[in-house]
Amino acid sequence: DADEATAGVRAELATATARVGEVERQNDLLHSQLGLAHAHVERLQQAQTTTPAAAEGAAAEAATVPAAPADAASTGVVVDDERARQVRELKAIVDFVRREKELAEAKLVVAERGRQRDAARAA
Repeated sequence: DADEATAGVRAELATATARVGEVERQNDLLHSQLGLAHAHVERLQQAQTTTPAAAEGAAAEAATVPAAPADAASTGVVVDDERARQVRELKAIVDFVRREKELAEAKLVVAERGRQRDAARAA
């Protein structure tokens, strides 16, 4: 019994550790995407404070070129690669959030069944 309990606790710890690592990775991706969005908003705000003609040009540029390092914007291929990487990261975040939601819903169902079973025993 004690060995089984210890093995169960170790398995839960390994699962929790793996989930923590995945959450940290997704958090890093999310922060990266938020930083890119912030830079994009700053460019748009700077464009609005300039002349109307310059603002239109800057807004058009901001809409076509993602937030990327200055040297990355020099070639279309690098910009496309950067945009593809950003899309992959966002998809990974969405997939992670969906998995977490499904896990939470499954845990809720299990907890509800356990509560119903305990209530039936008590009655």
